[in-house]
Amino acid sequence: MIKIICIKWDGRDYSAEDVNKLYRGIKRNTSVDFSFVCFADHPRGLEKEVEYRPLPVSLGSWYNKIALYNKEHYNSEDQVFFFDL
Repeated sequence: MIKIICIKWDGRDYSAEDVNKLYRGIKRNTSVDFSFVCFADHPRGLEKEVEYRPLPVSLGSWYNKIALYNKEHYNSEDQVFFFDL
């Protein structure tokens, strides 16, 4: 499975609507099946197709990206793509 991932946390310049725009843009411009995962403080405002996951660690800055390397979040068959907002 192809997993496309982004991270959003409060206190940054990006909103749930920015996540939704990224999801819609990828959906509109790709023909392969994928799941879209957003690691965030909360799911408020995310489209229902966006899979919410709580932040694995709450470091309050770009250091949250380190958690993306934790293998427990994915299957060994997954292809993972990270898009920065």
